[in-house]
Amino acid sequence: MMKFFRVIMLSINASLIVALLLSYLSGLVNPAYKIGVVIYYFGLGYPVLVLLNLGFIFFWIYRKRWFFVFSLVALAIGYNTLKDTIPLRFSKQELAPPGTLKVLTYNVGGFSFTRDYSKNARNLLAYVNGTFPDIICLQEVSLPYNSRRVSFNEDSLFNTLKAYPYKANYFPWVRKSSRMGSFIFSKYPILRKGVYEVGEGRSEHALFADIDVNGKTIRVVTVHLNSFRLSPIQNSLYDELSVKDQAELTSTMKHIVKSIGRGAHYRGRQVQRLKEYMDECPFPIVLTGDFNDTPGTYTYRKLKKGLTDAFVENGSGLGATYNGNYPSFRIDYILYSSCLKSYGYERHKVDFSDHYPVSTYIDLSACK
Repeated sequence: MMKFFRVIMLSINASLIVALLLSYLSGLVNPAYKIGVVIYYFGLGYPVLVLLNLGFIFFWIYRKRWFFVFSLVALAIGYNTLKDTIPLRFSKQELAPPGTLKVLTYNVGGFSFTRDYSKNARNLLAYVNGTFPDIICLQEVSLPYNSRRVSFNEDSLFNTLKAYPYKANYFPWVRKSSRMGSFIFSKYPILRKGVYEVGEGRSEHALFADIDVNGKTIRVVTVHLNSFRLSPIQNSLYDELSVKDQAELTSTMKHIVKSIGRGAHYRGRQVQRLKEYMDECPFPIVLTGDFNDTPGTYTYRKLKKGLTDAFVENGSGLGATYNGNYPSFRIDYILYSSCLKSYGYERHKVDFSDHYPVSTYIDLSACK
């Protein structure tokens, strides 16, 4: 009986090890291709696979069996992925020296996290103002055309952020009553601004601004890559699924899986083009925004190549930035060129959007 139990546990352990190894391929295989989408699902489940393999390590140690080595080796193979996903830091963050540049990025979710759009927009921006960044990157900024319906509009946005005289913006989503897009606000002069077209549609874009910081030029890029386009839910995913009958549950799960795969496919195409644009940039880059993807995926690996992740350098733990009712992951980032250095990464846990803002201090002193 004990032998049978051990065989079953070894089989489960082996399956989890194979799944973990496949998750590492998620960062290498482009989901723009069908095989890449299949592997992508393993990459998305990477944090869970790590925990399950850790569980088996402790299980086999408790049972005084050497089988724990298999999971241990599998985890060691993916050390770089583990370091990017769950960095651990046991010392305090290094304080930013004088003269550094504070950069904050925030997907504001259309200012629609609460029913009172105008109040939420004002509270959100008041909070952002109170963190005193030098550069603000905002995604999913929704602004109405008809100011009689709401008390917050484009003029309100500019008045609230009047400490930032330089700005760049792009509105790819234009509707009858409103428009939505991205903004870069800066306390320093913007020398040039533009848009990278990274897909077939107008919504597939990246906004950039070349900013003169005391005689040194950096290019700040902010992106909002293709989302999963999952249906909004009012409660946790578990609660939503638990109240459905079998047919409805099956239909919902199919929709979720299909939406995740479709989003990954489009992002795979977007990051290819975005990376080509950034590689041609003559200035140091600060890349910010909502990647809609986790650190183990192709999106992150492709964009991070040649850049440094502010969270990995200064943060600790999972650092989840999604604030909605689906399972939370780190999908908002600040990456920067190797000649730059970051200090004091912070995830701001405030409930004004389905994302948390993140910020860091950037040191330009080593750049020419």
